[in-house]
Amino acid sequence: APPPPPPPPRPAPEPAEALDLGELGGAVLLDRLRDPRKLGGLLALVFLIGLWLGRRSAT
Repeated sequence: APPPPPPPPRPAPEPAEALDLGELGGAVLLDRLRDPRKLGGLLALVFLIGLWLGRRSAT
């Protein structure tokens, strides 16, 4: 006997109902980075990680 057909795909959620986590997360991140100390700390962390990765790849 042939295999049963696959189940029908679930309908996509309506755009108004779908939760856009990227937009929400971006808004929260932007709001938190308005404090210059937090922005400076984040930039320093990114710089140090880049420096560390650069040294690792050089060896």
